Amino acid sequence: MLSQFNTWVHWGVEPVLDYTTKRKILHTNIAAMFAILSYFLYALMFVFFGNTALNNAFLSLIPFFPLQALVLYLNRKGHYCQARWLLVIAVMGSQLAVSFISFGSFLNSYYSYVLFALATVVIFPLASWKSIIFLFTLNIGLYLYFEFNWIEPAPALLELDSDIVRFIRYLFPTTSFLSVLFFMGMIELLAARNERKLETLSVTDNLTLLPNRRYFENTFKLEAAQNRRANGHLSLAILDIDLFKRVNDNFGHDVGDQVLIHISDMLRRSTRAGNVIARVGGEEFALLLPNTKQSEAVEMAERIRLNIEGEPYFQDGIRIPLTISIGIAEVDCDLPLEHSYKLADTALYEAKRKGRNRVEAHTEKVHTLVLA
Repeated sequence: MLSQFNTWVHWGVEPVLDYTTKRKILHTNIAAMFAILSYFLYALMFVFFGNTALNNAFLSLIPFFPLQALVLYLNRKGHYCQARWLLVIAVMGSQLAVSFISFGSFLNSYYSYVLFALATVVIFPLASWKSIIFLFTLNIGLYLYFEFNWIEPAPALLELDSDIVRFIRYLFPTTSFLSVLFFMGMIELLAARNERKLETLSVTDNLTLLPNRRYFENTFKLEAAQNRRANGHLSLAILDIDLFKRVNDNFGHDVGDQVLIHISDMLRRSTRAGNVIARVGGEEFALLLPNTKQSEAVEMAERIRLNIEGEPYFQDGIRIPLTISIGIAEVDCDLPLEHSYKLADTALYEAKRKGRNRVEAHTEKVHTLVLA
């Protein structure tokens, strides 16, 4: 049930690239579903008390159920502006219907107009500021109209028991207040979720879904700082796909992208927990190995090299052999991390010079200073 609810709430969101528009679509869907739930609960209450005026109020809400469902459908089909306006027309229309058919100013149901006025800012983008001002003013005006101009209720409503009247009169302002809190809470949850998603996207390579260079360098700094305190071992490996340009030239960039994804999957499977593998360039990857001596790093790199060499990529039945060259350097915490990259790159260049498809380790120890 929760999964289906989440699906409905996100109708129309995924095709949109702009995050502001995504947020407004989400708010509109949530408001429509909240309105449907409110209609349902109010309808149950009206029917339960068995009063003619309340029954008429229930009947007046029936046409607005499908209208709110249509709001979700319009968003799903990409008609975002129409969905927002239909939502506004439906919620205001339902309130006006129950007010003029049954409640008048008697049961304080018009407090909902304050909620509608605030919700306008949540649902419409700031670019539609004229619509926001118009609807905000209209709803506040309707609230003041019912507050200071006594609108007679349906006569049958006056037959209700005084305790029931008191309950309903407190219920409407209370639910309006709780609705505001609900919207604010949902907005905060959605904003936090979007922030986490954006943060993940900012440190993830779009093609391979591996961490990107930014993430790798930040992690490198943290690991170097920890290594400095613990006086342990830290190794860095730079990996490069051999003759990758030939793959692009012979098979096209789409196949080249699939090869990158294939290599990335193999690197994930070939590394252990605690190691950090990232795509740091076109066909270049970096591997950070905490608590690993250089000799151990060489052994691991050799296993990775053999795994990749032993699993070629097939395109339409054509075998594409793949190999990688790897350069390794051991790190400590005395010089900038760029020195670690330079020495690992030097070892990688040496592996390429000696014929590719091999692992080379730099002979001198690299010193790395943790950058602020």
